[in-house]
Amino acid sequence: SLSTAYAEAAASIQSDYEQKQALTALVSRGRLTPASLALVLRSAHGIESDYERASLLVEIAGQYNLAGAPRDAYLEAARSIHSEYERQRAQAALVEREGR
Repeated sequence: SLSTAYAEAAASIQSDYEQKQALTALVSRGRLTPASLALVLRSAHGIESDYERASLLVEIAGQYNLAGAPRDAYLEAARSIHSEYERQRAQAALVEREGR
């Protein structure tokens, strides 16, 4: 699909900021399939900056109800954040979403 091709292309961007911006643009469309969303979340591992990775995850949690593979991929991406503050920010966004 076009979303899959876009996410794969975005994963090759070297700048953490630009990669996060590209993935956020895709996420903000709000129409990703669970498979495409899981791909975006797996692509988040390529973002080395804890802040940029957490920001992408917070954006995703704000827009999507996560279940199954996308939720697992979200939690895996959040766990891989080294900064305790940024990791907790990403995890709190998911908890807040699930509480709605």
